[in-house]
Amino acid sequence: MDAVLSEKSVTQTKTDAVLSVKDVKVVFSGFQALKGVTLDIGDREIVTIIGPNGAGKSTLLDAIVGKSPVASGHIYYHGHEITNKNPYEIARLGVGRKFQNPNVYNELTVFENIQLALKGTHGIWSSLTTKLTSAKKDKIASVLDRTSLLDKAMTPVSSLSHGQKQWVEIAMVLAQDPSVILLDEPTAGMTSDETHLTGEIIQTIVQDHSVVVIEHDMEFVKQIARRLIVLHQGEKLAEGTVAEVQNNPKVVEVYLGRERIDVAA
Repeated sequence: MDAVLSEKSVTQTKTDAVLSVKDVKVVFSGFQALKGVTLDIGDREIVTIIGPNGAGKSTLLDAIVGKSPVASGHIYYHGHEITNKNPYEIARLGVGRKFQNPNVYNELTVFENIQLALKGTHGIWSSLTTKLTSAKKDKIASVLDRTSLLDKAMTPVSSLSHGQKQWVEIAMVLAQDPSVILLDEPTAGMTSDETHLTGEIIQTIVQDHSVVVIEHDMEFVKQIARRLIVLHQGEKLAEGTVAEVQNNPKVVEVYLGRERIDVAA
């Protein structure tokens, strides 16, 4: 395990979860964005988080990766406390994050973007000029294949569709070999076909990684969801299967309205 986890300041807790959030509160200028959220992410599990705008979904991911300070509560990665650690430390340990808008190098090819993201790579110039080993080439090819980008390897990212750029960033996260991947609205701006393929990509990724997905598109949620968590006003409102959540009166009232998830379709 990374040296960061060997520091004396690290607290351990017994857990079978890869990632655990325990009674986490986040406060911005007196406003409670998270009011004591608790959840566990198992090994190679997809957890999908839904909720109205302002429910605290992105704030929760920000707290996990050290971007938003935790006022109280604890976050554990493989049983080791990572609460309020620096974002780069958390990333090195194995927690990867994809934000809502793709953060890619448009002037480079898809292959070069993944090359830059490889775990242990430092510096754009040195990364692009250092000769790649066969193992690294194989790693890049595998990542591209898993994200439906293999045939776009030598294509400049600038010429890709918005959805394909989203896949490039997912591939860049995969190249870092995280145990946990956090995806914030990965289908935003995608066509219906791209959205469906993104669901297939995520179902492939979860064979080797734990995945947390924030999403608004309920058809996409139905496609990927195994365990669903609903946040509302900074609190966990409900948790369960899609069927259990769609029939929860509180969820219907505050989020789904009259349109329930059609699990039979």
